[in-house]
Amino acid sequence: MASDRLYFTANEYADRIQAIQKRMNDHGIEVLCMTAPENIFYATGYDGWSFYTHQMAIISLDQKEPIWIGREMDIACAVETTRMPEKDLIGYSDDYVDSTEKHAMEFIAQELTKRGWGSKKIGVESENYFFTARCAEKLTQSLPNATFIDATNLVNWVRLVKSPQEIQYMREAALLADAAMKAGIDAMEPGTRECDVAAAILAAQVKGVGDVFGDPATEILAMPVGQEVNCPHLAWTGRPLANSTPINLELGGVRRRYNSGISRSTHLGKAPDSLKSLASATLEALEVTLDAIKPGLLAEDVFHIYNGALEKYGQHKPSRTGYAIGIGYPPVWIERTVSFFPGDKTVLTENMTFHIMCGMWRDEDGFVESETFRLTDSGVEVFTQYPRGLTEKA
Repeated sequence: MASDRLYFTANEYADRIQAIQKRMNDHGIEVLCMTAPENIFYATGYDGWSFYTHQMAIISLDQKEPIWIGREMDIACAVETTRMPEKDLIGYSDDYVDSTEKHAMEFIAQELTKRGWGSKKIGVESENYFFTARCAEKLTQSLPNATFIDATNLVNWVRLVKSPQEIQYMREAALLADAAMKAGIDAMEPGTRECDVAAAILAAQVKGVGDVFGDPATEILAMPVGQEVNCPHLAWTGRPLANSTPINLELGGVRRRYNSGISRSTHLGKAPDSLKSLASATLEALEVTLDAIKPGLLAEDVFHIYNGALEKYGQHKPSRTGYAIGIGYPPVWIERTVSFFPGDKTVLTENMTFHIMCGMWRDEDGFVESETFRLTDSGVEVFTQYPRGLTEKA
């Protein structure tokens, strides 16, 4: 095995499997079929860029170890990235790939039946980018005696509280995020193409800081420029930057598939007073909110604290103020559990990790400021450290 691809101890994986099995038992699930790559990674360590084909990690209540099923050629990736014995790594042949005649879920159903699981209560991640309508159809048709239970986000909730090693990877991811932000802002000059700024950021994300290098990006580098800064999720173009231009950046560092996000706004030339005022209000509200967050608050409280701090400036953020973050695979780094939004009654506890997103997108302009943090026993530890506030480049 290649030791530099084994990111956690065997004991940590054993603890994760036990925690997942407990949650399965609580939900009446006997066999859990995971297709979300982030959950496969969490449970097994598998980290191949193969999620464009069907793959699955399966956990049963009647055995301690999971099994992995995927494309036959990717068994080698599983050998390198997991601690699983090869007998538990099962591959299907390439005639299943992109076939209109047969489907990988039919192969998986056969494997489940071989193990005596074909008539069990089987949990599937129904709301998942990588479990399609055809996957559900073929799996259920091939296992007519099984009872299927929606297990969407079951593992995600297990992942919510991070271990010390997970937290360390997120700290390292934040170092990468800070370096990438600096590289991007340093590259912003009138006449420089947007794509060249993006290239500087992408290079910094991978090259890293010292011995801490970056993994492939999880999310798009959001880089709206000029009149587009009221758009949250636009990528770069090939246009040259002009003077008197606002630029918003949202990017992340990725370390061992753990993510830390950060957002900052820049203005080439002197910024208008309206943007400065928005930036000042946003920054004050962010700092008030970070100072107030502590274990015991509800997730929705964070939304209300932030917007309460904005009220004296006549501002309001209608979208959520942040979300849980950790392991990520394309297309998102969001954990799809806790959101800082009205109605989310999740109690915040120590070692949960979040991306607090104070993006303010108005009709006429936009400003972004975000940080990644964890809850401590009494407050927060902010991982990302790039200087806050609007950067003006004369």
